Amino acid sequence: MNDKSLKLSTSGDSDELLEQTLKGIRDEPIPEFPDPPLSLSQAKSDQPTVAITAQSIDSKAKWWSGRMRYLAISATAIAVFFATLLMWPQSNQSAFARMQEALQEVSSVSYSVFDYHGNGDTWETKACILEPGFTRSEQIKIGEEIVSLGIQISDNSRNLRLHIDPTSRKATFYEVSPSEEMAARRNQFIEKLRNVQEHSTQDLGPTSFNDKPARAFMLTLGMGGREFKVYVDSESNLPVHMEYEGALGFREVFTNFVFDEEMDVEQFALKAPEGYEVEHVAMLDAGENAELLVVSPKTGIGPVAFGSYAESIVEFLGKPSQRRIYAPATLPGSDQPGQGFEYLIYNSLGLEIGVNSECGVTTIRCQSQKRNGPTVRDFAGQTTEGIRIGSTVAEVIAAYGKPEGESDEYLHYIRLGWSFSVLEGEVVGFEVNEPTPDEIEIIVNDDGSYKMQVKAGTD
Repeated sequence: MNDKSLKLSTSGDSDELLEQTLKGIRDEPIPEFPDPPLSLSQAKSDQPTVAITAQSIDSKAKWWSGRMRYLAISATAIAVFFATLLMWPQSNQSAFARMQEALQEVSSVSYSVFDYHGNGDTWETKACILEPGFTRSEQIKIGEEIVSLGIQISDNSRNLRLHIDPTSRKATFYEVSPSEEMAARRNQFIEKLRNVQEHSTQDLGPTSFNDKPARAFMLTLGMGGREFKVYVDSESNLPVHMEYEGALGFREVFTNFVFDEEMDVEQFALKAPEGYEVEHVAMLDAGENAELLVVSPKTGIGPVAFGSYAESIVEFLGKPSQRRIYAPATLPGSDQPGQGFEYLIYNSLGLEIGVNSECGVTTIRCQSQKRNGPTVRDFAGQTTEGIRIGSTVAEVIAAYGKPEGESDEYLHYIRLGWSFSVLEGEVVGFEVNEPTPDEIEIIVNDDGSYKMQVKAGTD
């Protein structure tokens, strides 16, 4: 990384004052005084006695008076200079701006992300980014034992992503969107920090982190406008720690940053491990009629109603790009047979449809690239009331009224069966379920989350 010298420009007034001060000090005549004795003994033996007269005292006093006057002016100029210096980080070059500038020179970074879920398991994601366009991440669950949840590798030059699942021993290759917008967003961490607008930050001033000088600021970033506290190393101007604290004990921490380390390119190779089942998921054309798809809590999607089975979905939409199947599970303490579940995934349509082995279709998810990443296309259809990907929050409220549950990230219409995911005031996804029956009580928490339970006295 290239070292950059710091250049400060003071105001014209302070420059002029400082120049006058220096000129005055240079031009002031200095009276001639005898050299002081080197030592007391030397003064007694070697040097002639100097007669101290009223005239010499007056001359010295005038000289020191002039010196003190110019030193006072100089102190004023220096005070102005340092006041400008102290104001500088909040104006022309804040800690955030210097961090963005330093990130322009970064070619690689590795870091860890820790997600803490109250008293639940901790999730760690180890990530590596190597420009241009290589990313690798591994997610680990840390509980009673450490479990790898999979490795994801992307090569943006090939518009390909590989997901390696060690549990099922399956390697899935995904085609990703070749659009310029998505290409710019794939290297998400560095690009987000490089491109966030400075009005999204609040400078917190100098501090320290791990006993090293640092500066801190608040940064609004990510889905739902999460506020991170960011620590930046004072020497390198690069981030060393980022932390978000949410509701219900949720915390997200970015740490263990290493910038511009030498990386082995082989770790970004799109190769399935030996012995793994391989699947390829293509990014197909959505089709001319994709925009005609209409979803509703009362009817489902098109002719596929809630309660229909997988065969009806395939007949209407064709073969899915993936089928994610979950083994039947029995609730603890229940003597009822377990119910299986699967998702039929249509990446090219931006759709996931959940099917219960006993109840048929229960959930329809309409997705977007902003919310779900470059392996899906934006859902081109709409709700029965005309809400689609990109609709505004105001349009949703005009169509459905005030939601039962609301947060920066979601609008929940639980009774009606809608849940809208929003980002920066626009819809980036929605989930559709059958309307909630009247005998189910809905309890909404202060943070917008909710739970449902059978009303007391209901059989």
